[in-house]
Amino acid sequence: MTDNPFPEMDAYLTHLGLFIHEFARCERALHQLLIFHAGVTDEVAGAIFTGARVDTAKDFINRILDGTGNKETKARLSDPFAQLTLIAGVRNHLVHWGTSHTQGVPDFLISNAHLKPGPGREKEYRASVDDLKNMTMDLFRITVMFTIESQTSPHVPHSTLLELVLPTLGDAWLHKPMQQAPLPTPHRAHEKGQPRPPRSSPP
Repeated sequence: MTDNPFPEMDAYLTHLGLFIHEFARCERALHQLLIFHAGVTDEVAGAIFTGARVDTAKDFINRILDGTGNKETKARLSDPFAQLTLIAGVRNHLVHWGTSHTQGVPDFLISNAHLKPGPGREKEYRASVDDLKNMTMDLFRITVMFTIESQTSPHVPHSTLLELVLPTLGDAWLHKPMQQAPLPTPHRAHEKGQPRPPRSSPP
């Protein structure tokens, strides 16, 4: 056997799979949280909430909390909701735009160039395996928070459970907002009429 010429791609695909898996688990926990606060049966939830995406589910929960005057829970959820929104945006770009990778360049390119966007609507980001790891860990933390908020305990308040558990998961979000920035020259040489460099991902 010969050595794998694209080890970066193997690492990327492995952590992309872990990230997508954890995102799905987090979505499931979010929908359970919605059902919990809506106070409906599983049958009713299946009839009215099936297909609700992340933003819709978060909006429903916030509207329920506003309607019931549950300011404390809404305040606790505001931080994980904001981080989930941030990560969901990256997830949508990864799933719908995909990435490209040039041998010898450590980062991966997330771009909407293939959609031929109009002037001022181009989007291009750098992504790395570390970004995927950080988002996966944040999603795990959010899933734990949603799971705790979905439980009923007559003896231990949600806030107390979160105070006990969250320190073991870190006290700050790992993933930060991505900044739009072009990748190094090898990624974009073909746009200047030069031959496209070798790619480690399918065209």
